[in-house]
Amino acid sequence: MSDTVSAEEALKRKILEMNTFINNIPDMAWLKDSQSRFIIANKAFGDAVGKKPEELTRYTCEVCFPLEEAKKHAEDDQRVMKSRKQTRIIEKIAGKDGDIWLETIKSPIIDENGNVTGTVGIARDITIRKKAETELEETKRKLQEQLGETERMNNMMIGRELKMAEMKQEIDELKKKISSLQAH
Repeated sequence: MSDTVSAEEALKRKILEMNTFINNIPDMAWLKDSQSRFIIANKAFGDAVGKKPEELTRYTCEVCFPLEEAKKHAEDDQRVMKSRKQTRIIEKIAGKDGDIWLETIKSPIIDENGNVTGTVGIARDITIRKKAETELEETKRKLQEQLGETERMNNMMIGRELKMAEMKQEIDELKKKISSLQAH
């Protein structure tokens, strides 16, 4: 009986340690089985999709994302498991408060026999970074437009200056001819 109690206590302690660990990760984190069903998800993930982490357990992404997005996540999971390699993905997901840009890293879970049994993932919200990149690109585009306009105006000014120099030269030549005619 004491072995059973010790095993139960050890299991409870391990579960508490795992939950403490995963819920103190500020990024979204999860484990999924080979069918892309959540085994566990942390609080940050639950908060991002508007669900309690325990509401996700045993469900696929369809419980927290639109169908097409959920299918894409499942396809990504299958690709990671098939390749047996870690994958980095920049993706936009539907969050509870609007679209969120994520930098997601997914890795296969490989058991002691070398079998792939699921995936582990962590995702960092990079929405602010993506917004800044978009604003930077827009600013760059506007500056390039302004530079093009400035170059066009500069070329027009140079053209006018050349035309004025030609006109001045013609006027000077006309003055010489007039002076020459008046002298005769």
